[in-house]
Amino acid sequence: TSKPSIRYFSADHGYYDTDNFTEETLEFEWTSAHQPGARYAPASFITGFLDRPIDLGKELAELDVATTLVWGREADITPLKQGRTLAETADARLVVIDRARLLPHVEHPREFSDVVREVLQRRAWPRRQYKATVLRRREHGVSVTKDHEVAGDHSLLIDGSRGVHGSPEPVLGP
Repeated sequence: TSKPSIRYFSADHGYYDTDNFTEETLEFEWTSAHQPGARYAPASFITGFLDRPIDLGKELAELDVATTLVWGREADITPLKQGRTLAETADARLVVIDRARLLPHVEHPREFSDVVREVLQRRAWPRRQYKATVLRRREHGVSVTKDHEVAGDHSLLIDGSRGVHGSPEPVLGP
């Protein structure tokens, strides 16, 4: 993986605002891509080899903890429609971050951290106690909409990408 290819992918799919893609991030991603065995990762990702043959919605629904999904509103590899379907199937909370694609947690770290803090603060609630709320707020130019809330212990899933980087929770978006 070359630096130009990392820049291209980040501009084409990873970042809504390429000004959020820093030289430091480029160096980190390039270094990560040049670890032993890393040369197989891009092909494995693109071909779907890393996709586990499971029904992710069903698996998440069977967890003993409430789940929150974090999705970039403008994600194109795994569009928001897929996030909504997954959240519905998994009985999970979906948080959509506006002006974000594949990497909402990287592009908007403050908003993502707010979601994580909120999830951790709700850990003591019963798993499937729903609270119907719609909340909009503007923070640093990012509007956050919570379609619904799931109370309980939470695992955190970050998506826009095909991989599970933790476990799921809320929806943020315009």
